[in-house]
Amino acid sequence: MTSVRHAGLITLCDYDLRGRYLTMELCEGGSLRARLRAKTLPPATALSRAAEVAETLAALHRAGIAHGDVKPDNLLFRGPGRSLRCATSDERAHGDLVLGDFGVARRFRATGGVAEKLALPIGTRGYLALERLHGEPLQASSDLYSLGVLLVELCLGTLPAVFTEWPPRSAEQKMTTVISALTATEDAASFAGFRAPVTELLRGLLSDQPAERPSAAAVAAALYAVSDAP
Repeated sequence: MTSVRHAGLITLCDYDLRGRYLTMELCEGGSLRARLRAKTLPPATALSRAAEVAETLAALHRAGIAHGDVKPDNLLFRGPGRSLRCATSDERAHGDLVLGDFGVARRFRATGGVAEKLALPIGTRGYLALERLHGEPLQASSDLYSLGVLLVELCLGTLPAVFTEWPPRSAEQKMTTVISALTATEDAASFAGFRAPVTELLRGLLSDQPAERPSAAAVAAALYAVSDAP
């Protein structure tokens, strides 16, 4: 996916045309997964970081590319002082949050179909949209569902079991669990002012109907507005 350049994408420095090696930038800040294991992010930070990822996905989708495996393990912090934004104290302390691991990524057509179909729903259970679990091809709306799951995890610090249960739970069952968890979290009081707009966003992102999910650009704008980040 060397055709896209964006601050939120890991930089590919060199690669072998035979696929024997890739050389990428070193992200010294570690993964988002590791950071979440250590501590839940403050609400405003969680929302601005989710907005950052949404902005990155918007750039990918404009280029006709779906990532296919958006999750904390594939999101890396560049490291202290390594941010093109430097708008918040968290960005100065940890650097940009960049998306890596494009092993599942595919180009999709504007009509919603894709040029390449995967025989199996490759990705990570818990972050895969319902249509992907049913064998539908990868598309931009699939990333948007994963973004919704990521937003849940950023807000709660962990992913509720309802997202990984089999058979898959309905969007309404997931939302009931998330709303209950948001009111019980340690940051419930400080999150109160964000709860209504975030819940509205999540209802769209976690919808079982791909067409009902908002675009990545719309999600980024809404989250930046809610978190009061530039």
